Amino acid sequence: MKMTRNFIYIIAILFSFTAFSQDNSTEEEGPISIEQQFDYLLEKANSYKEFKVIPKVKLAKFKGEVLDSLKDIRSELERAEGKIGTLQGEITSLQSNLASTNEKLDLVNQEKDSINFFGSQTSKASYKSIMWAIVGGLLALLAFFIFRFWRSNMITNQTKHSLVETQNEFEDHRKRTLEKEQKLMRRLQDELNKRS
Repeated sequence: MKMTRNFIYIIAILFSFTAFSQDNSTEEEGPISIEQQFDYLLEKANSYKEFKVIPKVKLAKFKGEVLDSLKDIRSELERAEGKIGTLQGEITSLQSNLASTNEKLDLVNQEKDSINFFGSQTSKASYKSIMWAIVGGLLALLAFFIFRFWRSNMITNQTKHSLVETQNEFEDHRKRTLEKEQKLMRRLQDELNKRS
């Protein structure tokens, strides 16, 4: 009986070595997911009636791997949150830069679309309207002064013509008056000569 007991112990030890070597071979293949490890643990667990009997060593190893995975996930989550915070800060900075750039662009566009006219910014359309109004006003003044000059020139020419006519008439009148005077003087002389 002792021999059968020893034989059973030897078979149990060989069986555990075989199971342990199979466990190591799955680990050497590469990292596997927690779900795959859990499935493997349930698959390799012994069954006792309706229960699964899992060795404490395997359960502790599984727990350690789960905790390590959770720790990795938490650290990755913290790094991601840090990156998100940094990116949000950069986004906020970029948005403020964009807003200031848009304001500067609006000012540049306003300056581009306006002209400094008598110390105030005036839009180009208003400036053109003002300039054309000034040009129109100047042309109207020019036309007015040309009309006045033409009218004055016409009046001056008429006046010169009238003056020439008046001078001619005056000259004619003077000649006639002189002739009359001469005639009268002759008559007077003749009369004086007759009386003397």
